[in-house]
Amino acid sequence: MELIMGKKVCVVTWYGGTNYGTNLQAYALVKKLNLMGYTATIKGDIKKNVNYFFHPSIVLDRIRCKLNNIILKKNSNPNTEDDKKIELFKEFVDEIPKFNSYGKSEWERVKKEYAAFITGSDQVWNPNYFQGAMMLDFVTSGEIKKIAYAPSIGVNNLSVKIQHKYKKLLKSYCAVSVREEKAAELLKDISPVPVQVVLDPTMLLTYTEWDELSDRAVIQNEWNTKEDYILCYFVGDRCDYGNYVKQIINETNMQCLVIPINKNASLDGCKTIEGVGPNEFIWLIKNASIVVTDSFHASVFSILYHREFYVLKRFLENSSTSQNSRLHQILGMYLLSERWIEDESRFVRQQNIDYEKSETILREKRLISEDFLRKFI
Repeated sequence: MELIMGKKVCVVTWYGGTNYGTNLQAYALVKKLNLMGYTATIKGDIKKNVNYFFHPSIVLDRIRCKLNNIILKKNSNPNTEDDKKIELFKEFVDEIPKFNSYGKSEWERVKKEYAAFITGSDQVWNPNYFQGAMMLDFVTSGEIKKIAYAPSIGVNNLSVKIQHKYKKLLKSYCAVSVREEKAAELLKDISPVPVQVVLDPTMLLTYTEWDELSDRAVIQNEWNTKEDYILCYFVGDRCDYGNYVKQIINETNMQCLVIPINKNASLDGCKTIEGVGPNEFIWLIKNASIVVTDSFHASVFSILYHREFYVLKRFLENSSTSQNSRLHQILGMYLLSERWIEDESRFVRQQNIDYEKSETILREKRLISEDFLRKFI
């Protein structure tokens, strides 16, 4: 086996902003690769690079970003900004080692020194958010391996147009893996190599490795976390989430804390807490008595920390933009399908969760995922 110590790899994925899952998966893949002995970085700012900076997909991304910033600034309400949360996310992202390339000569060095560029994870291959850069279309040198690690497609079907586009972009890949069985099914006929299902990067790290972050969390006294609490984190904005949460509060007599997707998000009878960065997000899930969510990554951390958790439906099943398949997949994989709540009209508490079986499956899949990375890098 070729020595891996010090091999340079660059991860190309989403990060930045204040999305917990996006930033934690980016951190996790870079962290895991470094723990495995590689020298891993994440794609940072790219300046004056003939091969990269002026690539059409990069130019379009920059224009799109600037337009979004203008719109956000115009429509923003200063009272809806959680400044502490923004600060904590910035500090978190700043600690992830970055790859920056400056000019053509630098790119020539990159071709000699980097073993691979790896795209993934998160929904970077979701056709509704398509970005050519997330399919590594800017890596045109055959000297650098192109690998997909656990990107999610997030939808149930691909149009013929998207299939042609993806097939063309995948031609130069030496290895393709995805996060969900559904994604593997959608790509099997257009990928030049077999498509493997691997773990989301956040599950490559053990809970003790995540404790390195949770131990650094800044917990505010007003959250009153010394008392048992229900933790709610919803990415969707369905108005009836609150009805189910009320039933849990009434049955358990616990206080309820809400991590808001934005400062205006709230639930009746619950305390909305501010200043929750990535480290605090992990700590709050780790120490919750009950977690209620519609989020993939909140479900992941609930599994890693063996929490009592309940997953509510974010999308209608027949919606063309539904991402429910991601949650069905992960719950089914770890024999936890009963955590998916079909009937929200009444709360039926299920406290006894057999995490021993889930842990056995997770350990096996972690080894398979690590082997994928070692084999193809």
